[in-house]
Amino acid sequence: TEILGVSEDLIKEKIVVSTIHKAKGLQFTNVIMPNCYDGNFPFYYSDDHSEDARLFYVGLSRSRKRLILTSSHLNPRRSKVENDVLVYEPLKLSPFIDPIYSLIDFKFINIKKK
Repeated sequence: TEILGVSEDLIKEKIVVSTIHKAKGLQFTNVIMPNCYDGNFPFYYSDDHSEDARLFYVGLSRSRKRLILTSSHLNPRRSKVENDVLVYEPLKLSPFIDPIYSLIDFKFINIKKK
């Protein structure tokens, strides 16, 4: 059946917002992992990068069909003013992406502010 022209099956789909810790043991059709940059994966203040690598893997492995990793190339939290211009520190991709780099189908999207 349809509701407002939309299949009832589509309406039953849900969006789950979760931490990686809470997602352990679960599987989802689509997984989006935001902020996959060095300083977040591994976490800047972390003493145990091997635990951060395990968490990153858990996040990657929750997806059944589609995995989307996001990152910015500029860090809005680290900026300075040079010659009356706001300059952002560049961000690097997480080093945990290196082993899977060749498997990733990259799509770079530039969003320009108006």
